[in-house]
Amino acid sequence: MGREIMNMVKLGKDNDKSPLPANKLVPLKRPKENRGTEEAASKALKTAKTSPARAKEASKKKFDLQASITKTREFLLSVWQELKKVHWPTRREVLIYTGVVLAAVGLVTLIIWLADSIFSQILRFILKV
Repeated sequence: MGREIMNMVKLGKDNDKSPLPANKLVPLKRPKENRGTEEAASKALKTAKTSPARAKEASKKKFDLQASITKTREFLLSVWQELKKVHWPTRREVLIYTGVVLAAVGLVTLIIWLADSIFSQILRFILKV
């Protein structure tokens, strides 16, 4: 009985003066285990252990040149189709974006240089070098 109560959750508001009755308790739902993946893995191990010849046959798949060429061609065609969908910036936009990046890098460089100079002066003052 104690374990069953520990696996229950109270529904509704709970205050110290009026505890919820037992009929308002519901059991906790626990996630189901992934037994399918474990069973498949154990079957694969058993098969590999019992028949090394089958494992070698599975690893010695014949190379099909025509299928490889077809798959490569399909892949390259799909890449080309995706590249057609890309919004390519104009020359003017590229120049503007490059300028913004260079200005930001210059600003950050200036800030770091100033901070380094200030901290160097403070350390020289503290150490009196």
